[in-house]
Amino acid sequence: MIMKIHAFFNWIWRINGLILFLIVLFLGAMLVYDIGRDLFSEQGEQNVPLNLAEDKDREENWDLGYPEQLGDYDYFLIPLESEKLTVDATAADISTVEGFKRSGSSQQMYSSYRKSRMKNAILINASTNESHWLFDSVDQLIYRFGTLVQEGARLNEQDQAIFYELINKDTNEDQQLDYKDDMTFALSRLDGTNYTEIIVGYSELITTAVNKDGNLLIVYAKEELVFTALIKLSTFSVLDKRALPKVGETLKAH
Repeated sequence: MIMKIHAFFNWIWRINGLILFLIVLFLGAMLVYDIGRDLFSEQGEQNVPLNLAEDKDREENWDLGYPEQLGDYDYFLIPLESEKLTVDATAADISTVEGFKRSGSSQQMYSSYRKSRMKNAILINASTNESHWLFDSVDQLIYRFGTLVQEGARLNEQDQAIFYELINKDTNEDQQLDYKDDMTFALSRLDGTNYTEIIVGYSELITTAVNKDGNLLIVYAKEELVFTALIKLSTFSVLDKRALPKVGETLKAH
């Protein structure tokens, strides 16, 4: 009798094990199906190519990035982005260059570091529907951009500016523009006009601030020296530039 009961329970356990195995097998098959469906669905979905810039080598896939409203003004900046993080320097029409690194100061104008695929930008006036491309080419990498903030006040629209940090020169001579090259610090108006490169050849941006007179102060390092520059925002002209003196020394503006 005991043997029959033991055999009966063995039979029950085997049936339960088989049922459990079939359930696990079924769930695994469903998981594989869902993953495969999503994978093939993503591969089947292709971005519609945008005919916004020439691509002689057929290496780019142009796309418009996320629109950014410039402060609380009626202007929007939309990045023109590509799949490549580099630019062939042999084809680029490039000029002056500057570089900078991140700063931990509370006065900084920019957000956290990220590599950009931004090759140009279009500025749109939301009041008039007019638009303006920042550059006439895609031969640069725009590292980051933003508007200026004055402590305790609001810059009027005619003095407000967009700052840009970009790569536009092959400083390490590796035949491409990438994040191993130095950068340029530049300003433009909210509609993208009056683009002006401000400082050349610095290695680290230490801090920035807009003073009570509405002028932009920039503190930056170049080689082993630290410089300050005061920029008149109404004209984008350099009012003053000087190296910080060593302890016990005084250096004049130049």
